[in-house]
Amino acid sequence: MNRRSLLRVIVLGVLLTGFVGCGKGLTSVEGVVNLDGKPVDRAAVSFIPEGGSGQSPSGTTGPDGKFTLTTGNDKGAPKGNYKVVVTKTEALASSGQTASNPQDMAAMMKKAMTAKPKSLLPPVYGKATSTPLTCTVPPPSQPVVFDLKSGG
Repeated sequence: MNRRSLLRVIVLGVLLTGFVGCGKGLTSVEGVVNLDGKPVDRAAVSFIPEGGSGQSPSGTTGPDGKFTLTTGNDKGAPKGNYKVVVTKTEALASSGQTASNPQDMAAMMKKAMTAKPKSLLPPVYGKATSTPLTCTVPPPSQPVVFDLKSGG
């Protein structure tokens, strides 16, 4: 085998190894989050593995409440049972104040950075220890629908 052929075999082997690792055993998961029957926009959806070990797939809802899970940079979620955490916080709005000097600007920035964002969903859905939401991957049907209630 000449050098050129050997180089082709090595490059092909490296490429094939990379492609074999791309699937990573992930299952595509799509879902919808509703609050009192209305889609929730810009909510963070996290699947927390039961037992606490492993990666946590996550996604963000769109205006129609739909999300697609990713694990790291890869689309999908590993097979298993999950607690589902859904959070959405209010963006810190500008108070309309302006700073006339650097000290006032620093004080405004400190206040904005230390302010606790307000949750826009019932807190029961925001922690793995309290959420009633669960999902098995692969799910029996898709999209997976999570109907949240204002009362928790």
